[in-house]
Amino acid sequence: MILLFDYSLICNVNAMDTLLHTLLPYTLISKKEYPELNSRLQFYLDEVVREYDNPMPFTEACVYSLMIRFFVALGRTNFNANTRFPGITRNKQHEYVEKFMLVCNYITDHCTENITIDELANLAGFSKFHFARLFKQFSNMSCHEYLMKKRIAHAERLLIEPHISITEVAMLSGFNSLSTFNRIFKAAKNCTPSEYKNLNRLKQ
Repeated sequence: MILLFDYSLICNVNAMDTLLHTLLPYTLISKKEYPELNSRLQFYLDEVVREYDNPMPFTEACVYSLMIRFFVALGRTNFNANTRFPGITRNKQHEYVEKFMLVCNYITDHCTENITIDELANLAGFSKFHFARLFKQFSNMSCHEYLMKKRIAHAERLLIEPHISITEVAMLSGFNSLSTFNRIFKAAKNCTPSEYKNLNRLKQ
């Protein structure tokens, strides 16, 4: 089963956007390793298919509620604090998860600004070195990589707008030069910003 859907509504739910980014590039939930979770996620997907096969009033709302439950179940497993931050007390693990969720939400809200690791480390209450190490444990990527993903996602939304030039998109997305934007965007999306803009223009 391949399920394609617009997850922008889900991203508006607090912390959901952070979760989706930590699942990249993929997450494997096998029956052998996660039998209970696998069964629960399969149930949600089967319910989504049933809703689309037998549409009723509020089908779309029901489908999105099922997808939120799907990702909540996945997120609670993915954010197992004992796995993310082993070797410390449960209370401290929970505290770390809360702090890094706060940091990720802050990055989402301010990704177009000139955010520094020092600023984020202060927000979390850690030294710069300790913060960088723990952030990677939490999100499976470096703080810089996470910030770039947020900026690219912001740029994608702007590139769809026909009246905004690519140079403006780069500046509005937090990149200090067009060449840097082009390089990072192509590495992330396997196409240039111009190609992406033209592709979406053809779809409209």
